[in-house]
Amino acid sequence: MSGSETLAGANMSFCASLVDEWIRCGLKQVVISPGSRSTPMAISMIARAELEVHLRLDERSSGFYALGIARSTGIPVAVLVTSGTAVAELLPAASEALYGKVPLLLLTADRPPRLQGIGAPQTMAQVGILGTSVKEVYDPGVPDLGKSGHWRSLACHAYSSTLQLSPGPVQVNLAFDEPLIDGPAVPTVGRPAGMPWSTRGVTLGVPDGRVLDSIFDPKRNGVIILGGGSDIGGSATRLAELLGWPLLADPLSGGISEHPNCIRYFDSILRSERASGVLLPERVVRFGDVPSSKVLGSFLSKCANDPTVVVAGFNQGGVIADPDRIVEVGLSCDLELMLDQVLERVGRLSNGRNSGYLDRWLALDEAVATKIEVNVDSADSLTEVGVARMLASSLGPSDCIVVSSSMPVRDLEWYAGKRSGFPRVISNRGLNGIDGVVSTFLGVAAVGGPQSLVVGLLGDLALLHDFGSLTWRPAELPKGLLLVNDNDGGSIFSFLAQKEQVGHTEFERVFGTPHGSNLLDILIGVGLSARRVSNSCELMTLIDDAREGSSLKIGVVQSDRQSNLELHKMLSSTCVQAVDSLIESEW
Repeated sequence: MSGSETLAGANMSFCASLVDEWIRCGLKQVVISPGSRSTPMAISMIARAELEVHLRLDERSSGFYALGIARSTGIPVAVLVTSGTAVAELLPAASEALYGKVPLLLLTADRPPRLQGIGAPQTMAQVGILGTSVKEVYDPGVPDLGKSGHWRSLACHAYSSTLQLSPGPVQVNLAFDEPLIDGPAVPTVGRPAGMPWSTRGVTLGVPDGRVLDSIFDPKRNGVIILGGGSDIGGSATRLAELLGWPLLADPLSGGISEHPNCIRYFDSILRSERASGVLLPERVVRFGDVPSSKVLGSFLSKCANDPTVVVAGFNQGGVIADPDRIVEVGLSCDLELMLDQVLERVGRLSNGRNSGYLDRWLALDEAVATKIEVNVDSADSLTEVGVARMLASSLGPSDCIVVSSSMPVRDLEWYAGKRSGFPRVISNRGLNGIDGVVSTFLGVAAVGGPQSLVVGLLGDLALLHDFGSLTWRPAELPKGLLLVNDNDGGSIFSFLAQKEQVGHTEFERVFGTPHGSNLLDILIGVGLSARRVSNSCELMTLIDDAREGSSLKIGVVQSDRQSNLELHKMLSSTCVQAVDSLIESEW
């Protein structure tokens, strides 16, 4: 066997070994962007029937597409790209995955070390290019048959690294020399019965019982807050019931339920200064990430400034998010085991105590609900707030909303107002960007299942930012519904201080950024099924069509930025008045 044949055989056998080991570890989904240098790994992946392979032309889109799949399933997804700038295209998705705690296996094909630093084409320093946006970087070098005994261990370590403690992205840099292919691949022998080569993990403990007793005290007025990534909705509602505490759930938490302790409109309630005083608790317990509501954040800061209030944060591994430095007790632990212990301990001390404190929250919630229903649901035209409310009310727990950062996620949080059968909500809130939203939606929709409907809710700029992801084989895009609020620019900036501090012309040029495009014509022009949606009846028809169909449907909702701003201001003012009036008359 010649030297070149030995080298090519090492490439193929190395890749076949890694792919087989990743399948043993649990890998099911792979996203590939085409390229030459990644050939050995691409061939090894498509050869395995156990893997569902998705092809995306643009590497940046591939990263977010994989992010969507991994967010939906909780299982690591592999992304394969070729060498050069293709690797750099993964940085946005890697950054979101790191801060959003999403497990990704980033496989970056590379040229061999002998071609580095001498001006070889499509060759750059790839190790470290993703910087601090990946948890680990593995760089095993050009495959060597003499080191084949380490291949499966490498695969196991890389895969488990995406899941350990706080999930996130891991880069495996794969250097291949030519010839890239030489005959059939011969993987190394794995463990018997399809078992992984090694099992790695970290076992989290449970906090001391005395600490838990001091926090979860049924004799105290307390608030339970569910942030994104908590995934403990059922246990949280049971705990709220035993303690007699209100439950404030971010839509991303999955904790919104029909439980009577759930406060639907906490953001609108807490906009009232009187409410934030009347509702000051003695205990604040937050599970998961920091909620997106700034109003809730201000309320928590006020709580933390009172020395009699204990603010506690719990997380399932990783860093306790505390950007405002308000958490007094922060514990990273096994949430399931901890809650089992807390429920048992609290259950011995409480019998479904219904506190006056909880009653205040519930009464204010009903007062706000009435105002929102009157001012939004009875409107003749379809507003951005109305779209969010209709999605929440018409979708069920088997469905999913992939919601963009900026205004869509806020409208869903502030005004969805549904308790029973709330759909799952997914959003890229790790870094809160609007880039890659369409690709993320497509990834979620790709694994959505035939009985569920995945709906993407985003603005016009988020659509245009990631529009290319819709142009690659549009007829093969997954079933789902994409709703676009077209207000001709960046609506959220109208809510910020820049709106009043900058002249109108300058504001529109730099912040408002009207695109001036006919989105419907553009969408139809690339072969997509798109229609204008002007009222609630048309939206319901579109939702039904998307649910019954087998392809991607797109709806464009025309809105006006100034009118949207005025509606939000009116709702905020009306709700605060209702809250203040009830407090003044009752308390």
